[in-house]
Formats: sequence, C-alpha cells, structure tokens
Amino acid sequence: MVRLAPTAIVTLTGHSTYRSKTGDSMELKDKIIVGTGAASGSGRSLCTTFAAAGAKAIACVDRDLAGAQSVANEINGLAIAVDVSHEDQIARMIDTVEET
Repeated sequence: MVRLAPTAIVTLTGHSTYRSKTGDSMELKDKIIVGTGAASGSGRSLCTTFAAAGAKAIACVDRDLAGAQSVANEINGLAIAVDVSHEDQIARMIDTVEET
C-alpha cells in the first residue's frame, strides 16, 4: 500500500505515472489505490488524479459514505465507509478491498 502525506502535491508526468512534489514517482497502471478522506479535499483530488493516471481500481474511503460514493461514482471506484481511527474498521476495509 502506498501512503502519501495529506499535503502531497501530485502532478501527472505521463499516461500512468505520478510525481509528488518531492520528486518521487510511481507507475499506477494495474495498481489498486486506497484513498482515505475521499469524500472531499485532497483525498477526493488524489482519487480522481489516480483514476485519470490509469490506476486499476480505487477504493474511496471516508467516514462520509455518501461523499465517498459520489467520488466513486465519478471515477468508477468502490466506496467504503471507514473511520480510520478504528483499527477494526481498517481491517474490514482491507478485507473488502482484497475481496473485490
């Protein structure tokens, strides 16, 4: 799983590659992305950016299921309601992503 700081700035450098403001890059083709905070702000932006960059699948994760579902519908992703401060919900989310 790739973890990005919530303040990461992502720019597309090619069809399926992203480059962060620190210069790190990663091939996104055939990758499954779990985007937390997906209902709004930087989480939403990262999910839509990764979708545009060619990620295989994106799980849009947020406590706000309706907001996460809105983003998931926009990018053909999967919405999952999770409060990441609860370890049991994180474990359930991982199971859901792995089963999908």
